[in-house]
Amino acid sequence: MAAATAKNQDEAAGAHEPRSLDDPVTRVPGVTEAMAAALGKGLKIFTAGDLLRHCPRRYEDRTHFKAIADIRHGESVTIRGKVINVENIPTRSRVTLTKVALDDRTGIAFLVFFNQWYLKKQFEKLRGREVVAYGKASRSGRGGLEMTDVEWESLSEDKDALSSGRIVPIYPACEGVVQGRLRRAAWECLQEYGPLVEEALPPALRGTRDLMPIGEALRQIHFPDSEDGRLAAQRRLVFDEFFGLQLTLAVRKRQADKTRGTVFAETDGPVEELKAVLPYPLTGAQERVIGEIAADMRSDRAMNRLVQGDVGAGKTVVAMAALLIAVRNGFQAALMAPTEILAEQHYLGIHRTMETLGVQVSLLSGSLPAKEKRAALAAVASGETQIAVGTHALIQEDVAF
Repeated sequence: MAAATAKNQDEAAGAHEPRSLDDPVTRVPGVTEAMAAALGKGLKIFTAGDLLRHCPRRYEDRTHFKAIADIRHGESVTIRGKVINVENIPTRSRVTLTKVALDDRTGIAFLVFFNQWYLKKQFEKLRGREVVAYGKASRSGRGGLEMTDVEWESLSEDKDALSSGRIVPIYPACEGVVQGRLRRAAWECLQEYGPLVEEALPPALRGTRDLMPIGEALRQIHFPDSEDGRLAAQRRLVFDEFFGLQLTLAVRKRQADKTRGTVFAETDGPVEELKAVLPYPLTGAQERVIGEIAADMRSDRAMNRLVQGDVGAGKTVVAMAALLIAVRNGFQAALMAPTEILAEQHYLGIHRTMETLGVQVSLLSGSLPAKEKRAALAAVASGETQIAVGTHALIQEDVAF
């Protein structure tokens, strides 16, 4: 008795603690320890914030109730009727069928549940009361209507109807947590923790982009009032995700700009050397990109560039210009390719061009015979190799630039 009293006191004290999005999901009303364990194991949901961010994967429009008499075989429908009978029926296959009869004054439908014998007591208490059910309908040859894969709610409960009369969210689920319970948990979490989500975007930006406030977006993504509301919520949340990614990249770029790099004093001469031995003139785009890379190498900023171009557009020549600038300023350079085939292709092309300029180029890949690999490593370590071309073998511990 004393232990129970202490537990109740602890729970009462916890109820008055300030709430946080980092609260364990068990603080969400209706989430038991067993449900929390299932959510953590199956969906990686551990906190109230995790549950708020667990968005539906699709929706079902259950805003309209259909008369039982009008239901066709194979339809997925929402009905509303009074419980007039309930029974458990054992079968030869040891499966217990629970059949609940609903009457909506146009006909009778039987809700069929498999191995959920415990539902009989729940429906017995609802006899004569209205229940809403959603499921897949089938008609037998005798015209009887049955519904399977049923989700149901009692309209006599003092709770908001979450599975009927609205656009209903269908969540990514897991073993041990049915849709109805997950939906109820999301609703309770939204009521308790939704107001704690801070608005990160200033009003001016939201206005320019026509974005709804974050609190409204969370409500509409979980329990939309309409398809337009759902789309607007989705747009806001997608914007937030990309905006966060852009901010992260911007911060990284700012940090990278603060990192001091090596200054390569001589850039024009090496570029002209390369152009003189090429059997073709550079394109305007190649000239421009090489100029930008050379400017970066002359500065004390660490260079971080992506060269984009179609196959055969001449990206390798741009890379050769950067490699030659490094070599002519007294450094070794390396070009790493994702595959051995590509590394060999680059090696052959670069070696052919650089050989005419007196630059030593070596190939370093994992498939080299042991003797050749030792020789290549020694040439790199001694500085004899001025440009190393290879795969990820270039960044192994036994490679000394």
